[in-house]
Amino acid sequence: MTEERSENQNRSTFREWAAVTTAHGFLDFSQASSLFGKIVWFVLIAISLALMTYQLYTTIDDFSAHKWVSTAKEEPSGINGTKFPSIIVCNINRLKNSKVNEYNMSYDMVRFLFLSSFQDQYIIKDENTTAALEFYKWQKAHNLTYLDIFEKMAPKCEDIFIEEQCSKGNITPLQTLEYGRCYRWETNELATTWGKS
Repeated sequence: MTEERSENQNRSTFREWAAVTTAHGFLDFSQASSLFGKIVWFVLIAISLALMTYQLYTTIDDFSAHKWVSTAKEEPSGINGTKFPSIIVCNINRLKNSKVNEYNMSYDMVRFLFLSSFQDQYIIKDENTTAALEFYKWQKAHNLTYLDIFEKMAPKCEDIFIEEQCSKGNITPLQTLEYGRCYRWETNELATTWGKS
């Protein structure tokens, strides 16, 4: 008797939930009067949940793969061809580790250097005051401005490109707060000259 009452209470609770949930199919399942109707709705709900699980898995898998997608669009060029666009290349390391060690910068000082570059975006907390004092003391001792720090410690052109490209004069340094020292490569070539043998 108690088991029967418990089962009826569970059915009643399920029907109440099915009546208010926005998940489709559960209300139809609870209201189906025949065994065939319940089986059909159960199968449909199971298929829907399986498809949802598959879509969640593929979406999370795609997101965690960190794929980069770029689109290239071909446009017809005139007789003289189309100028090849300039390319900006940034090293993932804003400062060279060997230079950081050479200039005796601590990890906290480097971290403060980049956080203080984004003063509008970050608030310097109390735990960063020691790093700030250490950094300003170091900066004064070495007599370096922010630009000087990147000039002396950032990856050079030769660290990113083949040396002969750097000496041609078509690669120019470019300072950014977010990525540090970047380089703009102007090929000064027409698209029609690329790919010819």
